[in-house]
Amino acid sequence: MLVYVDTSALGRILVNHADRPALENYLDGVVARGDRLISSDLLDVELARLRVRMDLDPVDVERVCEGIHFMGILPEVVESAKDIEHTLKSLDAIHLGTALLLADEAEGEDAVEQVVTYDKRMVHVAEELGFEVVSPGRR
Repeated sequence: MLVYVDTSALGRILVNHADRPALENYLDGVVARGDRLISSDLLDVELARLRVRMDLDPVDVERVCEGIHFMGILPEVVESAKDIEHTLKSLDAIHLGTALLLADEAEGEDAVEQVVTYDKRMVHVAEELGFEVVSPGRR
């Protein structure tokens, strides 16, 4: 199975949010059970911008991205994002458009079934779209 991670999740690791230990344990468990972590190239851009805004060490950003498989923002992703019939910010739609494409066009171990996010709107829309949503450490 593929587990999609968005910026609201991995950004928590970089800024040492209170959810960080629970999230890191969860992501380690995903990898330990043989599942794969995936995200859009958008994550790479968003974390680079977070690094600049927060004056973070580039090595920390690289470390957080280790083990993440990245998918390009293909024309099919853009169409998938445009087709989401829920109120959602544009960049969040690209994240979910990527997850949807990987859920719809893949099977078995290559399909996204789960989304890791802490964004309340993303949680709601991802659940509406049929994904299991996980926010480790969130009460």
